[in-house]
Amino acid sequence: MNIDTQAVEPCQMKLTVEIDAERLQRAKQAAARKLSGRLNIPGFRKGKAPYAVVVNQVGEAAVTEQAVDALGSEIYKEALELTNIEPSATGELVEIAHDPLKFTFVVPLLPQVELGPYRSVRVQFEPAQVQDEALTAALERLRAGHALLEPVERAAMLGDVATLDFSGVLTDALPEREAQLFNAKDQQALLETTEDYPMPGFANAVVGISAGETRNFELAFPADYSDEGLRSKSVQCEVTCRGLKSRTLPALDNDFAALVDAKYETLLDLRVALRTELQRQAEAEASNVYQRQVLDAVLAGASVQFPPAMVREEVEDLAKSRDSYLRSMGITLPDYLKTVKKDPAEFMKELEPEAQERLRRSLLLGQVVKTEKLAVDAAGIDARIERMAVGYGESAARVRPILGSERGRARIERDLLGEQALELLVSIAKGESLLPAAEIAQESGAAALVGGTPGAG
Repeated sequence: MNIDTQAVEPCQMKLTVEIDAERLQRAKQAAARKLSGRLNIPGFRKGKAPYAVVVNQVGEAAVTEQAVDALGSEIYKEALELTNIEPSATGELVEIAHDPLKFTFVVPLLPQVELGPYRSVRVQFEPAQVQDEALTAALERLRAGHALLEPVERAAMLGDVATLDFSGVLTDALPEREAQLFNAKDQQALLETTEDYPMPGFANAVVGISAGETRNFELAFPADYSDEGLRSKSVQCEVTCRGLKSRTLPALDNDFAALVDAKYETLLDLRVALRTELQRQAEAEASNVYQRQVLDAVLAGASVQFPPAMVREEVEDLAKSRDSYLRSMGITLPDYLKTVKKDPAEFMKELEPEAQERLRRSLLLGQVVKTEKLAVDAAGIDARIERMAVGYGESAARVRPILGSERGRARIERDLLGEQALELLVSIAKGESLLPAAEIAQESGAAALVGGTPGAG
């Protein structure tokens, strides 16, 4: 058996294995015996017909095909052992040549990560600031959520909530876009000039309509609309009003604060609590943004390579996650793809950039874990399991054994290590204390959370 190896980018090895005639003949003899065990050959018991008789019965090509099929996995394993190649996933048989018999395999290798000068990376951190405008907007959203809606028998006015049936058809639809742009029944719409649903200018066009009335009108999208394909496009609209309600917002006073929650005695109490929550949200978002910036900066100086097989696996995981999310909303992934008229292969192809980015980040953090010799103790894993289980509420008792299984603990350990690695990179990027990694991990706690999904960015 002769083996030729050829490195293939990225992180793959091509193995071309030539099989000598004697071994092929032995494989053909074994294949003939196996075939004879499934055939009814006159004059012979099953499995006892001579090689020549079997060949005469099924043909040389059939025997050779059976032999080659049986040899494939056997030859692959032997070739890996003889070349000391460590695959990261199952290899692929890409070609079979005859005279002489040759198998060509492509073997995915382990990913290669070079961190680069990650300990010299610095990224400016901007603390989160909650502006007064954000507080005002949050208060207005609360007012809107507590608005008083009362049925009215008059023509629609700005500020009303109308129950409408409406549809919109592009008068000059592009080939790649359906003419029907929107179509809704019994839809409540707030008639405000700032509202862009279902399209800009809709509210003004509906003002003056009465319950039971149907209107037809034409609107055009602005020339600077966010969807370039709709800019300046005209839409023929039909609207039927099913009912109208006036909308009265509560005054911003102490009574409103108590209406939001009885624990607020004054409007000032509500404003303070709301600003505190907005600050918390802003800090969490700023932290996530900063983590992504740090990872991007470290990745810019690193080299991360991985075989296509890993991308395919990551794409499949992403597709499963999408399917689970859609099922939680009562729709399957195949049904969704039919709705958006997208081919499954096209959908999987669209997931590849995200899969590649997730792999780059995950592999980078994994290499930081190895380089810095980060570790997680059993107590840290136990604490995370308990915290996760509690999050399932009444199902906690059922979930705990799953999370605590060998596979579950291994996954949680990887997550915690990834979080530690990310926290270390953030600390470095801020120019904070550059203690040895083990000491940083000890100070921050083995199960410290830094937000977001480790490696996903």
